Amino acid sequence: MQSDLVLHDSAHHSFRPHAHTSRQIRDSTPRTDWFWIVDADEIYDPETVPAALRFVENSSSSAILVRGFNFFRKWNYMIDPLTDYFCHIGFLRPGNWFYQRRNLYIPRILGGIGRFSPRMSRTLIDLYRHQSRMPEGVAHFYHGSYIGDDERIRSKVMKSSHYRQLAPEFDEWFESSWKTWTPESRDFWFPYDRQAMRSVRHVPTSELPTSISQVRWPEGWLDPVRDRTGGEVATAHAIPLPDERGVASSSSTSHATWSG
Repeated sequence: MQSDLVLHDSAHHSFRPHAHTSRQIRDSTPRTDWFWIVDADEIYDPETVPAALRFVENSSSSAILVRGFNFFRKWNYMIDPLTDYFCHIGFLRPGNWFYQRRNLYIPRILGGIGRFSPRMSRTLIDLYRHQSRMPEGVAHFYHGSYIGDDERIRSKVMKSSHYRQLAPEFDEWFESSWKTWTPESRDFWFPYDRQAMRSVRHVPTSELPTSISQVRWPEGWLDPVRDRTGGEVATAHAIPLPDERGVASSSSTSHATWSG
């Protein structure tokens, strides 16, 4: 199986909505069995990648969803996964097209069933889309969607595709939930997902994958690793990081940043 990492800013920067036909995009796409789709703020544990690719290689599905775990404020606070079920299509066969965002088409009635039975809705949607879900024990990703300072989160909120419809609620959330949040906070709701953000779990840096723990993040994004005496343990910071164009940098002292 040939795997391709598809990065929107680097692989498809030349395509503009409504300016290219589907045929032009298809003819410019590399020939492959699968596309591995990774947003800039989705991070995988390198040690799980071989098992993930083996799972994909043996799958007959058209798409494979991967579980994501959301983090809040910094990489050491995971939103409780018991109330925050989050996944994205991580692997997609050529010939399938996203209907909106990273979702394949479904009839509206299937989505409506989720109001009464989320589990039944997921099952029916998976069957309709011919998609499967990668077991969390095989691989999952760490989602830095809500990590950063006030400036980054405010910018992210305003760029959200939901902002136009929910601007007053977003503004209220930013002032009353984001700015006042502490690790002990409960029910720090988000405008279009009020049920997910109930509480956080603390995750020590030593338990995070090297793709997070060995990267020099902006100050406050990750707790330092400490030895038994409480002293800070130096990390290698040797992982090449992508710049704004999605190109890996060879500098060992690069900082990881996201624009959105």
